[in-house]
Amino acid sequence: MHISLSAPLSLSTDQRTPFFTSITRALRRSSFSVRNFDVSFDGVKWVPNDTHTRWFLVLALKRPHHDELNILLNACNKASKEFGLKQLYAEMNGDSTDYTSFFHFSIAWSLTGPNDVHAKDIKALGLIEDTKVSIKAVKVKIGDSVTSIALAVESDDSRGVLA
Repeated sequence: MHISLSAPLSLSTDQRTPFFTSITRALRRSSFSVRNFDVSFDGVKWVPNDTHTRWFLVLALKRPHHDELNILLNACNKASKEFGLKQLYAEMNGDSTDYTSFFHFSIAWSLTGPNDVHAKDIKALGLIEDTKVSIKAVKVKIGDSVTSIALAVESDDSRGVLA
């Protein structure tokens, strides 16, 4: 499972290395304010892709305590914008900088939209709302290459000193 922080992007061979450098730099800068964090669920819903050719059953996410997902998305969108590429959720959110309602884990997909049977299945999955998932890294996938960028680890000290 993953939380998408960018739209699928088409990079030319010449763009891959500079884009990787840009997105890595942006994520590392944001990781000064983003420590390991937990996400919890805000229900289950069906959402379509941009072209409504596929529907996804998703676990919607609540806004993390320090807004980490929006901070990371902003970093990824900055790198995308720098290269003239699509920014995730930007067109769908107007002037808002809070994209929380879009963050999710996909758990299934269908070529057709949901029907009454699907809606009943969603209610049965409502028990997941007390579950938490720890986020400790951002993975950057370009072509077949996947690089993991660790988030800062916060100590047990209440001052938030890095360990």
